[in-house]
Amino acid sequence: MKIRNSELILNYLNNRLKHDKKSEFERLLKDDPELKELLSQLQDREFLKEGLKKQYRFDSKEAWAGILERELHIKQKKQYKFSHAIVIAASIAAILLLAFILFGPFGMRQVGTDTSYTASIPDITPGRFEAQLVLSDNTILKLVESNDTSISDNKAGVYMQLENWNLKYDQGSEYLSSDNNTASLSEDCYHTIKTGPRQEFNVTLPDGTVVWLNSSTSIKYSVRPVNNTRNIELNGEAYFEVMKNTDMPFIVTTQKQRVTVTGTSFSITSYTDEDEVNTILVEGRVTVEPLLSESKPVILNPDERATLRDGELVVDTVNASLLTNWRFNSFVFENESLEKVTRKLSRWYGIDFNFGDTSLTDLHFTGVIPKYENIISAIELLTLTTDIDFKYTDTETILVIRSSNSKQ
Repeated sequence: MKIRNSELILNYLNNRLKHDKKSEFERLLKDDPELKELLSQLQDREFLKEGLKKQYRFDSKEAWAGILERELHIKQKKQYKFSHAIVIAASIAAILLLAFILFGPFGMRQVGTDTSYTASIPDITPGRFEAQLVLSDNTILKLVESNDTSISDNKAGVYMQLENWNLKYDQGSEYLSSDNNTASLSEDCYHTIKTGPRQEFNVTLPDGTVVWLNSSTSIKYSVRPVNNTRNIELNGEAYFEVMKNTDMPFIVTTQKQRVTVTGTSFSITSYTDEDEVNTILVEGRVTVEPLLSESKPVILNPDERATLRDGELVVDTVNASLLTNWRFNSFVFENESLEKVTRKLSRWYGIDFNFGDTSLTDLHFTGVIPKYENIISAIELLTLTTDIDFKYTDTETILVIRSSNSKQ
């Protein structure tokens, strides 16, 4: 089935076709029995549920990577745009996956009678591009999407430009000059960018390094080199595309580890409410060094992840482009505990999840959750593909409970 026809089906189900296109599609239905049967299946709640389970539940790593790479077709070059040239597999389940990524769970909204608790959950909108910038004199500025705004820090002698959702420093090559590379740098020459829940942001640092900040994240960085190093302090989750400079290492320090690079692309997840720190390398090389244990440093190669837990570093092989795709269109999970999935959703949508049955925290989920859909899309997807349900409580939290249809 070609992508054009697949998109026609999905637009038809979502009532997004203009009158002429809708009439054309309905004529196709009359002449194509297979298409008519497919449409009928996509409007069957049980078929949707089983099809999604096949795609999302405990696939082998090879099958999982193959499905997502075919469906998402992520570009790893420097365009930083999610590809819309999605290739549709012959199976119905692949179309289901595409439906959720592009259009949300039409099946839950339009098919059958919904007896779950999800109807009580408010349709919370996703996060937005917004942050706070703390200058060297402790002035706090609110950063929001803007066409063209100039910002200056006269005390530190730096200038910035806020364009759309990117804050860009105007120093360029001056940052790396020997005149600015002071041997000692006061605390006043640091800036901090913070995102809260339901926020994300992007900054181009004075050396040209680009940083994506996820929700509830802060970075503190020197606006000039310190002792021939570029220093960042991170709390939360960020993706770095480091401007190459072999003479001036780029160092990211968290509470539990230090990552040193000279020019590469990688992400670090280091939240205070998480029991582990993850470093994922997309390209280049990085050195990961624990700070609170005697565990030896490790050097990562592309598509490797270092997990620091209880002072020990463990390295495994992953699809780095997929697992760092949170900075674009979607959250990608590979055999992730439900507790961690809901924690990520909590930061992005700004609402807490509580578990009525603590054993549910150990359930695992593999799949893709669209990032810029309202929260009900994520809730319905998890409900369809796991034995859980969600209930909105009077305390403005979402309670995670075992589904009444669960076999336990």
